[in-house]
Amino acid sequence: MYGHISQQQHIGSRRFFSLRRISTAFVLVLLLNSYLPVSHAQVARTLIASTAFALIASNAAGVTQLTTSELVSIAVGAAIILGQSTREDPPNQCALSGYPGYTYEASLSLCYRTVASPLSVTAAEAACAADGSNSQLLRVSSVEVFNFLVQQKQQNSGISSFYIQGKRINGWSPYLYNDGTTITYFNWSTGQPSGVGLYLATASADTRMQTDDGTSPRSYVCAVYPPTSLPAR
Repeated sequence: MYGHISQQQHIGSRRFFSLRRISTAFVLVLLLNSYLPVSHAQVARTLIASTAFALIASNAAGVTQLTTSELVSIAVGAAIILGQSTREDPPNQCALSGYPGYTYEASLSLCYRTVASPLSVTAAEAACAADGSNSQLLRVSSVEVFNFLVQQKQQNSGISSFYIQGKRINGWSPYLYNDGTTITYFNWSTGQPSGVGLYLATASADTRMQTDDGTSPRSYVCAVYPPTSLPAR
């Protein structure tokens, strides 16, 4: 009887320490996900998920003794960890593209960097171009990009307005992107378009578009766009 109790205590002890290791692993993955660079966190999650699957296999082989509910918890946790890995950007995607200081926005498939320090539009364009030949001012080409820009302003308290990509030859010609494509998406602020400004910026009040002469210092977002052929004229 006492031997049976001792054996049960031994099994319970093994189970307790197994669960402690698993719990510690899941806590570690949350910390790694928060503080490590994306590529390092991704590797850490993969290793921990692999360890979880190894525990399941060892239990099947009789090495560990876990209950069905414990095994299900481990499997679900591993699936969540791997799911996080597949949803995030590939390791160092922006760095591998030649833009190490840029962040990858998966929803837009875009490498970008937000600069709060205000510049004139020509200086902002030059600052983006200095990062690489494919870096330009952000193109606000859809409501999704507009919402992204609003989010950038909300996350950076020092930003009032942005310069965005778009210019025209005179007050009556269409606005064009850098590659010569005519801009078709506009989200004008109240009272806009106004005047004969040749550039596009955002209004301080609502981050919607306004015409601009390009001289007032504003914040900006540099974004990486693949090279395209100029449209036929």
